[in-house]
Amino acid sequence: MNLLIIGAGAIGCLVGGKVAHHHDANDVRVTLVGRPVVEEVVRQRPGLILSSHKGEQHVRNVQLFSTTEQAFQHASQPFDAAILTVKSYDTEAAINQLRQAAQKHGRPLPVVLSLQNGVGNEQIIAKMLSPAHVVAGIIATPVDVQAPGHLFIEKERYDLGLSCWHPAVPQKQFEALQRVLQRAGFSAVPYA
Repeated sequence: MNLLIIGAGAIGCLVGGKVAHHHDANDVRVTLVGRPVVEEVVRQRPGLILSSHKGEQHVRNVQLFSTTEQAFQHASQPFDAAILTVKSYDTEAAINQLRQAAQKHGRPLPVVLSLQNGVGNEQIIAKMLSPAHVVAGIIATPVDVQAPGHLFIEKERYDLGLSCWHPAVPQKQFEALQRVLQRAGFSAVPYA
């Protein structure tokens, strides 16, 4: 699976870091899009640091770019899924950038899992892409950003729920995303 995570803050780095840590890069490729400062720090370090009361994990098999267009430019294969973790007020801009990058590089639009705070994000994604592209999600892991690309996980209870927002969401893609998240240690409980 080729996974794009748009928003390299606390939740984006948590999900991307855990997925990359628990999968071989030949099996699942993780690409994050975040602010230029995060990209710079993660490239210099290199990688993400996931800290908890149990210790630290250094995750190096991730790519990080400061724009979605750069992520598409460097992707050797189409993205199978995107996970949106930006603030709600950035949803429209993030989806617009995703749409433009896919079109520019002649790639299909991936299914988008929204792991955002707030309400109405799924409606915005559905309006801008289509209802068949939307997976709704919720995550309940308290995490704090210590520095760009360095997280502290307060409680390691990786609860995550997801649901096809519309019956037209391809079940095969939904289940593949669910399996990737479960293998990374998230509960990834499906809801109707």
